[in-house]
Amino acid sequence: MMRQVITMRWCMGIPLILLLTCIIALLMFGSLLGQVKKKATRQAFEVAPHELLLEAERPGAQRGIYVVRWLKPSRDDLKHNRIPAKVELIIPQGCRPRWSPQRSYILYERFGQIHVMDRKGNTVSQKGYMRGYPVYGWGPDDNSILVGSDRYLSDGTVGLGFQTFWKEPWETWAEGILTDTIGMPAQYGITFSHPQLPDDLWLGAPTMSPDWSMHAFEAYRPTSDYGRSYSKIYVVRWVNPPSEQFKDRSWLPIWRLTNLPDDLLEVNPKWSPDGKWIAFEVINPKSSTHRVYLASPDGKIVRPIPLPSPDELVHPNPSVQELLRHERMRYYERMRYRVIKWLSKGKRMLIRMEAEQSFIGFWLLDIDKLDVDNINCLKLLTTLINFKLTAISFNERFMVVYDSYAPGVPLNASLRLVDLEEQKGYYVKGFPEDMIVYWMDW
Repeated sequence: MMRQVITMRWCMGIPLILLLTCIIALLMFGSLLGQVKKKATRQAFEVAPHELLLEAERPGAQRGIYVVRWLKPSRDDLKHNRIPAKVELIIPQGCRPRWSPQRSYILYERFGQIHVMDRKGNTVSQKGYMRGYPVYGWGPDDNSILVGSDRYLSDGTVGLGFQTFWKEPWETWAEGILTDTIGMPAQYGITFSHPQLPDDLWLGAPTMSPDWSMHAFEAYRPTSDYGRSYSKIYVVRWVNPPSEQFKDRSWLPIWRLTNLPDDLLEVNPKWSPDGKWIAFEVINPKSSTHRVYLASPDGKIVRPIPLPSPDELVHPNPSVQELLRHERMRYYERMRYRVIKWLSKGKRMLIRMEAEQSFIGFWLLDIDKLDVDNINCLKLLTTLINFKLTAISFNERFMVVYDSYAPGVPLNASLRLVDLEEQKGYYVKGFPEDMIVYWMDW
């Protein structure tokens, strides 16, 4: 009888033991899943704010995001104008890395998705598939990202628009924070038809004012030659909607920045860090000229940046000097000028002058001297030959230049560091000669 009772109790205890075992197993499995998920979003590296980011590849190695880690130079390195560095692959298959303005995050693309990573290698946020739309980069601070999007037109078709992913300043780019609306549809992005924007225009290259109150952007008709047959810079101001309901969100003020002729193309707007200016480029397809312009956000001031002065040419014969000056001026007029970057909180701007693929000049524009001393408002920083890509350091003192001397052949590639203040160049020791670089950000 006692044996039967013991057997019965043992049999009844089996389900309890199995239940406890299952619970423990589930807890262990859940913990394991959490660890796996954590490991999946945590990379085995950290990136310092002063390090250079590349999208690159080497023969037999993966294409992806590399970091150039600067090393302390020895006396022999400095004697031979070399800066040692270590190049390391950090994100296989990653592309187009971009530092945030305050260097807290890195924005990059991978497998058609947008990712945000902090400096410790944590991929803290991601957005769904881009569906071929461009990722324009960061806004004026670490709290906003500008991307392409659908633009739903009045006839029911879809064109190209843009929108802003954002977070509140006190938040981080944590999972689930990435969003594109602020209390109402379409704020901080044009995804809709508007009476001031013809339906046949695509929208691109948005740039946001420092106070988030306005966007400047391109509105263009895409074609195959210059990429567009018509392109103008527009500005939108974000204001609260009135109490009445309007169709097509016509209560949003949108205006053209300039009244330049329609046959001139306006491209690449960049808002100054102090909010006072919008820099952009004007292309004349007929004469093949390419100039840099400045405009106030309201469009009341629109002016071209003066060309470099030819007055540095000196000859004892006045007639010869005037001839040389005239030829040099014609030489400058044939150049292509492009906006590279605003510097020093809007007080200076870096401009690239392109003569041919073999010659590039970098000029520094002093905004304060534009009205006072137009002749000396431009300063030549450096000239380069056979360069492919450049990037400017966070402290604005250094420029890094990628060269590949054999076009199309991964041979004899080099990375050079240029001290813009001392006008001195260094070769980066440790940079692989067979590395092909597609993108740089510093």
